[in-house]
Amino acid sequence: MNLKRGNLKIYLALFLICLVFFLFLGRSFQLQILQHKELTRMGQALSKRDIDVEPVRGEIYDVDGNLLATSIKVYDLWVTQSDLHLDKMDTAEEILEFQEHIKTLEEILGVTEEDFMAKATGPNSSFLVASSIDKETYEALKQKWPPWLVAADSYKRIYPRGSVAPQVIGTTDSAGNGLAGLEQSYNDELRGVNGKVLMETDLWGNQLAMREAKLYAPVNGSNIQTTISIPKQ
Repeated sequence: MNLKRGNLKIYLALFLICLVFFLFLGRSFQLQILQHKELTRMGQALSKRDIDVEPVRGEIYDVDGNLLATSIKVYDLWVTQSDLHLDKMDTAEEILEFQEHIKTLEEILGVTEEDFMAKATGPNSSFLVASSIDKETYEALKQKWPPWLVAADSYKRIYPRGSVAPQVIGTTDSAGNGLAGLEQSYNDELRGVNGKVLMETDLWGNQLAMREAKLYAPVNGSNIQTTISIPKQ
């Protein structure tokens, strides 16, 4: 009787081992054969990251070649909370260095320590420190650039002639698209075509070492000359 029970346990154990083996084999077949193409596509999507490169919007001139609308480069300044390492700031030297960087931001950008720390400890993992700063301010900040500060450049539309024919020339939105007047009517010509930076990344979006990013250059917008005549001053 005991022998029969012992044999039954052995058979049951063998059955369970075989069941687990065939389940594993079936899952492997599903992943490697049936879902191979789909998983490969997903893996490639996860390992590639593309970043738009903004083109320079075309300029607008009057009939005599006077500049009516142009774009200047400006900079948005960003910080990622994890780059600050606030939880690892132990020594007096590290704290002092951090405070010096905050003081620099206050002197050049007008960003107070209170406002900065509110964002640094807030719910967003990345936050905007300052937007659309001009080249002069950017160059001044470069002399004491905090290591955790990141600049993203973009373009701001300006009108050198001020209020001359504003209804005719029109304006653009923050993304550089024409909203009215010539800016809207000739938006396709003025806008240009975005470029891209394509890079291989890990699962967290960080660029892989020893892998070069591919740059597809943007196509800048075309300039247009209008029949508008600006009175000579």
